[in-house]
Amino acid sequence: MAYGSQLRALLLKNFLLARRSFGGLAVQLAAPLVINVLLYLSDRTSESNGGFFRDGLDTPVPAVERLGTLPRCLSITYPDACVSFAYAPSNPLVSSWVATAATAAGIPSSEVRGFSSESELNAFLVDHPNRTVAAYVFETRDLNAISTGSISYVVQFNETRHDEFPVGDSDFVSRVFVPTMVRHMNEVLMANVSSRPVDLGISLAVMPHPPLEGVNDAYQNYGLLLTFAVYMCNMVLFLSKLVNEKVGKLRQALRLAGQYQSQHFISWGLVFFLTNTITSALLIGFGLAFGFAFFRETAAIVYILTFFLFGVALLPWVFFFDTVTRSVEAVSLYLFNFFIVNYFIASGAFVLYLVESDGSNFVSDSVVFLRYVFALLPPVMFYKCIYDISQFAIRGQGMTLELASKYTSVFPVTTCWAWMMWTSAVVMVLAIYLDNVLSSPTGTSQPWNYFFRPSYWRLPASSAVAPPPPPPSEEEAQLSPDSPRAGDDAALVDRETTSYDAASEDPDVRQEREAIDAGARDDRAVVLRHLRKTFKALVAVDDVSVSIPHHSLFCLLGHNGAGKSTIFNMLTGLTDITDGDAKVYGHSVREDMAALRPLLGVCPQHDVLFDRLTGAEHVRLFAALKGVPRSEREAEVARRLEQVSLTDVGGRAAGLYSGGMRRRLSVALALVADPKIVFLDEPTTGMDPIARRGVWDAIQTAKADRVIILVTHSMEEAEKLADGVAIVSRGRLRVLGTPLRLKVHFGAGYRLSVLCTDDEAAASVSALATSILPSTVATPAEVDAERTSGVMMELLVPRAGCRRMSELIAALEARKEGQAVADDRNGDDGGVGVNGGGSAGGVLSFGVSQSTLEEVFIKIADLSAEPEPELEKKGCCGSVFGRCACFKSCGGSG
Repeated sequence: MAYGSQLRALLLKNFLLARRSFGGLAVQLAAPLVINVLLYLSDRTSESNGGFFRDGLDTPVPAVERLGTLPRCLSITYPDACVSFAYAPSNPLVSSWVATAATAAGIPSSEVRGFSSESELNAFLVDHPNRTVAAYVFETRDLNAISTGSISYVVQFNETRHDEFPVGDSDFVSRVFVPTMVRHMNEVLMANVSSRPVDLGISLAVMPHPPLEGVNDAYQNYGLLLTFAVYMCNMVLFLSKLVNEKVGKLRQALRLAGQYQSQHFISWGLVFFLTNTITSALLIGFGLAFGFAFFRETAAIVYILTFFLFGVALLPWVFFFDTVTRSVEAVSLYLFNFFIVNYFIASGAFVLYLVESDGSNFVSDSVVFLRYVFALLPPVMFYKCIYDISQFAIRGQGMTLELASKYTSVFPVTTCWAWMMWTSAVVMVLAIYLDNVLSSPTGTSQPWNYFFRPSYWRLPASSAVAPPPPPPSEEEAQLSPDSPRAGDDAALVDRETTSYDAASEDPDVRQEREAIDAGARDDRAVVLRHLRKTFKALVAVDDVSVSIPHHSLFCLLGHNGAGKSTIFNMLTGLTDITDGDAKVYGHSVREDMAALRPLLGVCPQHDVLFDRLTGAEHVRLFAALKGVPRSEREAEVARRLEQVSLTDVGGRAAGLYSGGMRRRLSVALALVADPKIVFLDEPTTGMDPIARRGVWDAIQTAKADRVIILVTHSMEEAEKLADGVAIVSRGRLRVLGTPLRLKVHFGAGYRLSVLCTDDEAAASVSALATSILPSTVATPAEVDAERTSGVMMELLVPRAGCRRMSELIAALEARKEGQAVADDRNGDDGGVGVNGGGSAGGVLSFGVSQSTLEEVFIKIADLSAEPEPELEKKGCCGSVFGRCACFKSCGGSG
């Protein structure tokens, strides 16, 4: 039942996309009418003036054409060997006759050539093909018999046919040139016998006849070209939608939401089938309306099946091209070549299927095998159907279903139908195979022999989730590196007082890996065990082991190229895992992704949305794919849109959304159906502050009863939302813990912002700070001159000096109030600002804050990177995002 509900939702989506593509829809509806108009005009033109076949018209009184002078032989390629007249033998008598005939015919002597014998003439014709129009040959016995009144000679002519579109075969030489040669030679011979000039008038005329059948038929001549072009329009539009869905990763998103591969093929295949069926109906309907003999004389079932089966046969070819097409721009190129190649093969290969009147092959037996090779292409079979049906239609006989299988022994229409069907079935199987091997919908390719593996045919295991484990005990919480004891910040400070060492593994990371290897983390919701991914020689993820408990949000931080997105893609099944594995609620990502998929909600880094679907339609589609009952879908739509503040624009097409609105919709789609694990890749990119806060609240609320894995570059976002943070650099897990734990362990300490009255007061405060805490570093800071007067400076206090922070704060407070305060200690470790209004002592105000997570991230990322020589020359510790950066902890000295 769920499968059918998902399929209906996908069908609705495809029909909506097809209907809202107004330009493509207009072309699909108008093309059948346009080509029928062209065929009709061609038909009427042929009937009125004969086109290139004037003799085929109704001819009750034939026109008489007198044979006149001959056109000269013109050869651009061989100007030195162009011969209009050749003759043999070249004795004086024959030479004089031919010279006289050539002069009468207007042929210059340079284009007349004599040969001593017929054998010499024939040798010249063989050695110089297509350079001589015609020749006179007089046998010796014929010349000797002239005195008795018996005159005979032979006219040889060039029978090479010149096939030039659109004229076709030309018979000018045999029909006009040779009779004219005979006329002129007969005039010479008759004048020689009668001893007086002779003017022999010869004219040509066809016999009177009614219109000839089979001469002029537009559908036979141009039907394949134009009807095939109509179906090609459908193929181009349809393939563009498929490739756009693949290239835009929309198909991946639907697959992650629950779409099966078979549902993809069925839902799009039905749309294309319906489109081609409508096209076939329009072609037939307009053809009947224009009165073409092809439809008028033929049994309806014959041409209906021909058009219908051809439309079906093209469907697998579209899916086949989808597997090998990598960009929308390549669609037109591939299908244009497909159209041209098939048209020329179809129009030229039909002679292979002709037979003589006795049933023998029209072509040589050595090329008969090409019948079966070309029959693999549906347009070739479609052309033969069109040609054969037209032959019967223009004779007024018409083809019936019974006759369709009996009129010839070589590929009758019914055999063409069968070949279109079985070859398309083979192409469909090939398309499915290549879809898995070359361009898997999940982004991971199957091995070439995947269909031999039992796991491919095995039904997915149950995706039910075991009850989450109970909260850890206090003792377990103390041992967990990502669960520090509340209120024990001093213990954390005492525990770690050294800088991060990139050369050795962080103790918390090592402890987590050892716990995973020992099975102590098997009850966690997500467990990554020695995860590794390589791209040829590049190691993108290197031996990452980490676990994530239920009811938590885990944040992955890292610079661009650190490997966090690769981890994200491996966990969602979009990228193959090279080594190791990950378990999500007990399901292996490598072996049981089909069962895991219903538990996932994914918001990718780039918006994966259909521009022509509304926000509400997106949520409704994903709800159907994730198994939300139909009765609850509208409530789910309203809930998710309200959750990301898109209720007012839910009926607007997603293509009209701003960047921030599209990100909010992507977050809403990830939360549809309350998945047990949600992956969010930079979910608030491009949002304004108000919208960002709203999405943060939605994510914070969604943490209950699920796991959320967040990839972000926003340190503020990580601090606000994350229960656990992992920083990844160069493919390795560098540090692990809560935001507070990381700041305490790896932060630079505390930052005091002091506003002084002038530069002298600032220098005095700097001296005061270093006298109390010698390791304090004073740096100038910017101040808003329009709103505040004075000099701003920052005092950086390392963690080791935090126990004397109270003395420094008391001294600053005393200067601010203009009096000595000996016992009033107001140490504040939590970032509380202490402000006053006096100016005595040179201090106007000051505030205290702890190191930020951003500082920790930059420090870890910088120290984990390989130093660049050009930066070392500048005295820098390393680079952060291509910039020189130094930290107090780099080497321990300023």
